[in-house]
Amino acid sequence: MPAQSFAQQHVAGGHRRASGRPQDDAEPVGQRAERKKAAHALVHEMLAQGHSRRATARHLGWGLNTVLRYANAARWPDTIRENRPRPSKLDPYKPYLEHRFAEGCTSVT
Repeated sequence: MPAQSFAQQHVAGGHRRASGRPQDDAEPVGQRAERKKAAHALVHEMLAQGHSRRATARHLGWGLNTVLRYANAARWPDTIRENRPRPSKLDPYKPYLEHRFAEGCTSVT
């Protein structure tokens, strides 16, 4: 197996939390943003060299959908997905629970 480039080593680094959210249309900053920037450049570099998307995924050890997300993004900030709030299992019961709490019932037993 060939030695990994700096970009591959940087992208393969641990998953650490870093603020990657843009502030007032500013570019995202932090370790997560740097990893995404390097991954986007790496995927586009391999595709420019003539590698297929599937071969790129195999070579990097990534899933095909991950490579497709980077390949289809014109700019690296386009790869950052927003966290969508998921519905809670308690959502159907919230009106009732809020009503009971307003009545003064704060015990769960």
